[in-house]
Amino acid sequence: MVVMVENDLKDKILSKEACIGIIGLGYVGLPLVLRFAKQGFRVLGFDTDPEKVQALNAGKSYIKHIPAAEIAAARFSGNHDKKFEATTELNRLGPSRTEMDTSIIHHRGINSRTRSRAVNRTDRTRLG
Repeated sequence: MVVMVENDLKDKILSKEACIGIIGLGYVGLPLVLRFAKQGFRVLGFDTDPEKVQALNAGKSYIKHIPAAEIAAARFSGNHDKKFEATTELNRLGPSRTEMDTSIIHHRGINSRTRSRAVNRTDRTRLG
């Protein structure tokens, strides 16, 4: 089972069909979002600050050195499909993780209470 899941994930990553979840959209998480979106991945970003999420979904930047044009480009691809969406809804991490194929949690991205909720809601299966 683990080998099959690992191969499926590997295939999705190589074909850029994987959806990447990034928890924490600050100075570390937001550049990660932009990098994955620029490479063609669909990215779902999580943050606890609703104003930050609203700004990002409107294509605006709240970090001086990241231009709004980069956020807007990450939001939509050439065919108007969403590449990046920000959300405060940690339940979208859910145990089934139907939206995401993998998640990135960086320790500065969220406070310890939120981090423990996110980890408890995420499938803890380790690959490899």
